Amino acid sequence: MTSTSFQKKSKAKILQIPGAKPSLYNNQLLISTGIPSLDSIIGGGVAVGTVFLLEEDAYGNYGRLMLKYFCSEAVMTGHSLHLTSADRDPQQILKELPAPIIDDPGPPPEDATNQSDEHMKIAWRYQHLPKYQSNPTSIKFGHYYDLTKTMDPELTNSIDHSTISEADLCTCSSSSISMNEKYALLLEKIKQKIDDGKFSTTTQHDKRNILRIGIHSLGSPQWGENGGTNGENFDSSFLDFFMDVELY
Repeated sequence: MTSTSFQKKSKAKILQIPGAKPSLYNNQLLISTGIPSLDSIIGGGVAVGTVFLLEEDAYGNYGRLMLKYFCSEAVMTGHSLHLTSADRDPQQILKELPAPIIDDPGPPPEDATNQSDEHMKIAWRYQHLPKYQSNPTSIKFGHYYDLTKTMDPELTNSIDHSTISEADLCTCSSSSISMNEKYALLLEKIKQKIDDGKFSTTTQHDKRNILRIGIHSLGSPQWGENGGTNGENFDSSFLDFFMDVELY
């Protein structure tokens, strides 16, 4: 009796993370931009581990708005968030996140109408939202938001989030010579966040989560570039930054 090396090809196990779904095209894990219509245009969402670069308009209004959608989606899915801005206070950006549009849960239960504790009222307000610790399939992919209202601070603070401001970028001790100091320090802080939170794909972790990294107006004059001058003074920091980010 002879044996063969033939083995039945088994279906690859899909990693399940709340707020993420596999692509219908290549099974790559996707997350929502916070704008469902944009998700459909780019193939279902942003592929985990990739960079989504958006060119701002002259005043930066639309780019800043889309960044807020991206951050709001992190809150609604329980993802970790790392937000950086050299132009505005990132904490202020978080305070301006749009409120989610949710189905009306109806009137509060009778036993809750007599409750004077504000915490109980807030808990009832969000009781119909999915629990982050529950089955990943219960987390909705892509939400809609009301720009006339801001998100409840208690909801924003419910996730793991960190910020980097211009002041943080001015205290640089990096010895990198391939890019300016602000880019080098930002790169170091991103790497530290990935390592501390065990977000790297090379790290084994029982409860893996998504780290959303949002950078506001990257490449603006506040980042210390010389405007991309050609010749001997050409500053390649912007390009070098993205090349190094891909290594992580």
